[in-house]
Amino acid sequence: IARWQAHADPPLNETGRRQAAELAEQLRGDAVSAVYSSDLTRVRQTAQPLLRLLGKKAHLDERLRERHYGIFQGVTYSEVRERFVEDWLRFKNKDPDYDFQTGESLRTFEQRCRLHAVRPCPRHSSRSPRDRGLVRRHGAPGPARAPDRHDGRADGRASRPCLPVQPGGSVGQ
Repeated sequence: IARWQAHADPPLNETGRRQAAELAEQLRGDAVSAVYSSDLTRVRQTAQPLLRLLGKKAHLDERLRERHYGIFQGVTYSEVRERFVEDWLRFKNKDPDYDFQTGESLRTFEQRCRLHAVRPCPRHSSRSPRDRGLVRRHGAPGPARAPDRHDGRADGRASRPCLPVQPGGSVGQ
């Protein structure tokens, strides 16, 4: 059953671990010199197979976490629609100031994403196009989103967005 995870920190399930291994195989042979990841367990676990192939460690950054969904966190999608009708409508209508009572508004979340996009990877300062970093982040809207790589799931499967770090440290597709 799909639950809103947000800042909850569950590990990947078997499907997620398999998808993480498949992702690492897809990226085998890519010239990736650094991997940047959210500090949450499921994203770190997603990056582990690739890190093993590369012989590298991830640069962890809490700014790469997905949006904090407050009262929705840990609740199934159908429970949210039943228990939090007004809150669900505000979310569905993309109210930029709605913060899930105890979470993060879209406006605040996008500001965090913008700040990370401006100075995303201070340790990755190479100017060489061959020296590429990779950002592992949660599927979420914002300026650094890879829309075709997020399946919208919150069920413990591997999160999919992988954004390249361009020479000089900016995040791009």
